[in-house]
Amino acid sequence: MREVLIIFILCVCLMSAMRSCEMYALDTYDKFPDYDLIGDPSEDVVCYENTTPEACADICDTESGCMGFKHSTKDNACCLSGYLLPENKHAPGYQITSYIKIPPGYKIEQKGDRLGGEIKILEEVGLDGCAKECDSDKECVGFSFQGASCIPKKSEGLLPKYIENTRAQFFVKNAQV
Repeated sequence: MREVLIIFILCVCLMSAMRSCEMYALDTYDKFPDYDLIGDPSEDVVCYENTTPEACADICDTESGCMGFKHSTKDNACCLSGYLLPENKHAPGYQITSYIKIPPGYKIEQKGDRLGGEIKILEEVGLDGCAKECDSDKECVGFSFQGASCIPKKSEGLLPKYIENTRAQFFVKNAQV
C-alpha cells in the first residue's frame, strides 16, 4: 500500500511539473485572443495540425525567423510566421488566437513598425539574436523585425507614430531602471 501511495505522489508531482513547463512556453508571448495577426498559409507560413499553443511556441522558439503564430482551437492547428498581417483581422467566433514572441527586455507598445532611426540592417537573424544585437549598442532603443530581417534603431530620427499596415513589428526596449 505504501508503494502505491509513493507512486501516486510521484505521478502527481510529474503531472504538475509538466503543466508548469507547458505554461512557461507561452510566458514569452503576447496573446491576442480573437485576432488573426499571422495570416493565411503561404510559402512564408508553416502550419501544424493536431497541436497545442504550447507545442507551437516550442516550435517557434527553434525557428530563427519565427515572430509568432496563430492557433485555432476549433481546428486544433497552428501556423507559424516571421511576419504580421498588414491589417488587423478581428476574428471573433473563429476561435483563433495570435501569439507574438517577445524577447526578454522588450515589449510591444502597439502593433506595427516605426520608421526612421536605423542603425543598421541585418539579414538572417532570429528574433532573440536581433534583441541581443540591440542590447549590444547603447544607442539602440528598439528594433524592427520581419522574417529574419532585423533593424536596430536609435531614438534620433525614429518617428513616434506606428505604421500599422506593415508586416514588420517594432519591439521597444524596456525602460532601464
